[in-house]
Amino acid sequence: MNFSNQLNKILVYTLIIPKNKKPEYKKKIQNAYNSESYKNTKTELTNLIPEREQINLSAASSLKEGLEETLTVLKLELPDELMDSLRTTNCIESLNSQIARLTGRVTLWQNSRQIHRWVASALLDIEMRLKKSGDIKI
Repeated sequence: MNFSNQLNKILVYTLIIPKNKKPEYKKKIQNAYNSESYKNTKTELTNLIPEREQINLSAASSLKEGLEETLTVLKLELPDELMDSLRTTNCIESLNSQIARLTGRVTLWQNSRQIHRWVASALLDIEMRLKKSGDIKI
């Protein structure tokens, strides 16, 4: 499974839950994220918060903190293939890594305009090698 914001939220959340409750809580969060709609997922996750507050305030805070952020992809109602791709942070991490590789040897930036030009140039170079996410029609 790809490392994603949602998976990260599940892992962080389950790390601060008592060991004997972790499988149950992890399953509930996964089921909520697997709901078909933004509204259902948000409702299911919001309903978990009071229960978590009784066990661990940090766990409840963690869930509340990233709730809207992790539901953005559902809210956009994108095609499944594109949604799967955007749920992960891999595409952004890969792009950042490639930018760093292309600009990493510059040791003295004269000003922010120069940085913007180098990043723009790197993005143009990278664009030709980016993998498309299938024939997605939006």
